[in-house]
Amino acid sequence: MTGYLRAPIAMPVTALNETIWHPMPVTDGAASAELRGWLEEPGSLTARVRAAGKAVSVVLLGEGWVADGSRWQRQIWLCADGEPLLWALSEASACSVALCPDLLAQGTKPIGDWLFAQGVQRRELAWARVQSPALAQVLAGWQMAPCSPLWGRRSVLSLPAATALSAPTAMALSVPTEMALSVSTEMALSAPTAMATLQLTELFLPGSGFYGIG
Repeated sequence: MTGYLRAPIAMPVTALNETIWHPMPVTDGAASAELRGWLEEPGSLTARVRAAGKAVSVVLLGEGWVADGSRWQRQIWLCADGEPLLWALSEASACSVALCPDLLAQGTKPIGDWLFAQGVQRRELAWARVQSPALAQVLAGWQMAPCSPLWGRRSVLSLPAATALSAPTAMALSVPTEMALSVSTEMALSAPTAMATLQLTELFLPGSGFYGIG
């Protein structure tokens, strides 16, 4: 992969918050049958890339806790044969990270490999066409071809309770000190039904082949 500048998008992404997300299936006639298949994929997009005969790699753009320590975020490019296919934002609450600290250990590995090995359930899968001057500036900063709007999807992934650790062990591994008491209380109130959840937002990039570019 050459020619791109690697940098995370500054959070919060206003365009994502203002976007209207629609429940599946995709009803926009501008979406090709191939694109609809990717947007509506209930399983792992990483596995779908491999099934298409492409080599998968990940560029880690940034990860860490938001300023108040309440939420962890990770931004990556998922690449197919070295070309960035999509930008993905993973977000988890401090409580979810305490339940599943392995969320923080994925680094440059495709997070989908780990998630679907845990038997996750995807719910609230939605699609959108995301458009804003801010995203246009992001693409320019990455030195990618101008493209607007971008097709995207958002979902919530639920991790089974069997992956959870005890609260003291989990917090010692992962949760910021200033959030420990709040998380401990939340876990105590929700046990034994506590379940880790991860919100995943994915935007297909100009080089994905879905925009008639290149």
